[in-house]
Amino acid sequence: MPLRELTEEEVTQLGSAPSLTPVATVTSVPGAGKKKSPFTEGQTKDAGFAVRMYSAIETMDRLAEAGFDPTNLRDVIIENAPFLPDIAENYLLSSKYQQFRRAANDFAQAQLRKETGAQINESEIAMTNMLYIPMPGDSIETLESKAQARRDAAAAMRASAGEAYTEAQRVVDQSQNNSMSMGSDEAMAELLKRAEKDPELKERMRQRGLL
Repeated sequence: MPLRELTEEEVTQLGSAPSLTPVATVTSVPGAGKKKSPFTEGQTKDAGFAVRMYSAIETMDRLAEAGFDPTNLRDVIIENAPFLPDIAENYLLSSKYQQFRRAANDFAQAQLRKETGAQINESEIAMTNMLYIPMPGDSIETLESKAQARRDAAAAMRASAGEAYTEAQRVVDQSQNNSMSMGSDEAMAELLKRAEKDPELKERMRQRGLL
């Protein structure tokens, strides 16, 4: 059959005919989008600061209750010795002093980030240490006053965060629990490995219901 040119009427009819190709309709699925945080940016930041401050206080109090003196002359002299490079200084400091100073620095930085919101300079750190951190020569009354000041500052930060603090602490606790669980699993795997070569260990584990 020979081909012929379409008439204008036929072209019009083709253009108005319904399409045989199905058209996909996109609909939103409830809950599929990114959930908006109920907290403001300021509350979220303050929650992070508060968590850090309470964690630092817990570490500092635990060390103090164990009898550690953060103002002991040996560690203080080593830390402030101008002739020691940082790596040698850190190596010579006692383990408890290293833990205390890390916690103290974390507390100070969390407090200063809230107040400055920018890069922290040495003078601001020194001022924060004078207000909150045990220093050589502090009397017992001063140490107690600084401890209370730390608790007050953390409480104020928590109040500023509102319920965002509860959520932030929940996330931190969950992360720590997951890390502990992973550590326990690795320890058990190592025990099982050793038990294969140690019949006595294998029997003790069986008696305790671990096998």
